[in-house]
Amino acid sequence: MSEEIRIIVVDDHDTFRDPLAFMLEREPNFTVVARPRFLSEAREILEGTELTVDVAIVDLNLPDGSGTDLIKDLRASRPRAKALVLSAISEQRYLAEAIAAGAAGVMHKSTRMIDLVQAVRRLAVGEQLLSQ
Repeated sequence: MSEEIRIIVVDDHDTFRDPLAFMLEREPNFTVVARPRFLSEAREILEGTELTVDVAIVDLNLPDGSGTDLIKDLRASRPRAKALVLSAISEQRYLAEAIAAGAAGVMHKSTRMIDLVQAVRRLAVGEQLLSQ
C-alpha cells in the first residue's frame, strides 16, 4: 500500500501513547496526526479541524470520559474513519458498547506490535476486524 494512513492515538498514559505513536511512525506510510490524552482533547481536534483520520486507536478508559463516546463522535464527524479499540479493559459489556458505537476492531493492550500494525493496515483499506 503506497497511500498514507493517517492515525490518531487516544490514550491518557504518556508512557504508552508516546512509544506507540513512535513505533507506528516507523511503519511505511503511517503518519500519526494527533495524540490526544483526553476525551475532551480528542473532541476538540475532531470538531475544530478538518484533520483527515483513517484510523483512530482509542483507549476506552479515559480520565474525562469513555472512549466509546469518542467512537460515536468519530463516526459522526468522519464516517470513513475506522476506530480500533486498544484497551486493557476486557469486560465484555464495555467492549460490546464500543462495538455498538461503531468500533471496527477491538484489541488488548498486550497485543503484539506486528498484529496491531496489520490491524491498522486492514482497517485503512476498509476491512472490518469484527464479523457481523
